Amino acid sequence: MSYLLQFNRYGLLWLILSLGLVGCGFKLRGTESVPLKLHQLYLQTHNVESPLRNELITALHTRGVTLVKLPREAPYSLYILNTVLNQAITSTSTDMQVRNYLITYSLQYQLIRNDGQRLFPPQTLSLTRTYVANTTQILNDSYEFSTIRQGLRQDAINQLFERLRVLKLDQIAIDNHAT
Repeated sequence: MSYLLQFNRYGLLWLILSLGLVGCGFKLRGTESVPLKLHQLYLQTHNVESPLRNELITALHTRGVTLVKLPREAPYSLYILNTVLNQAITSTSTDMQVRNYLITYSLQYQLIRNDGQRLFPPQTLSLTRTYVANTTQILNDSYEFSTIRQGLRQDAINQLFERLRVLKLDQIAIDNHAT
């Protein structure tokens, strides 16, 4: 009997904590939704063979977005205008071997209505990571660097969805028509 009471207390505590997390807006990383008006979308990237494009398509499908083949078939089009990956040396060892790099990933995007109206000027997301290199590794060929590069792409996609999620598309359209 005491086991059952103890189980009920922990169950009740778990329920209260779960409801508290949901109530405060807690979400698992990578589960950002998109506005209902963006559930049908045209996507164009600057490079059709890029890993970003494939990861972005997968992320859109995961969030329930249907991609169309032509811009006029969707209310909005998402254009990925450019992506840039830069690396800069931030420190060297006493024997002049590179130790630390600062990796910067930038993604430039724009959202356009199907009538061609740009809702806002091109936006840029920038993310940075520090990479500590082993002196025997070449940066571009290392497994760790490719993992950092993939992580930066995923973080950029998540931030893009976070920015799209908070857009007030009706308000933007009203503001643009007023000017």
